[in-house]
Amino acid sequence: MIFVKKLTLVAIFLVTLLLFACQSNKNNIMFVGEGENWSSKVTVNQTASDETYHIQINYKGHGMQNIEAFS
Repeated sequence: MIFVKKLTLVAIFLVTLLLFACQSNKNNIMFVGEGENWSSKVTVNQTASDETYHIQINYKGHGMQNIEAFS
């Protein structure tokens, strides 16, 4: 009977350890948008202490040389 209690306690400990080990403080969020001439994707990578952004804008039309600066 004592062996079963010890085995159960060890199993609970291992499962708890596994659950905590699988947790992550990292969140990845992606925003996607599309219009007639443009498509874009913004990816936000969040950790407990940092946040980074990756912005990708694609022109879908023709005549790319006619594009001026935009904001």
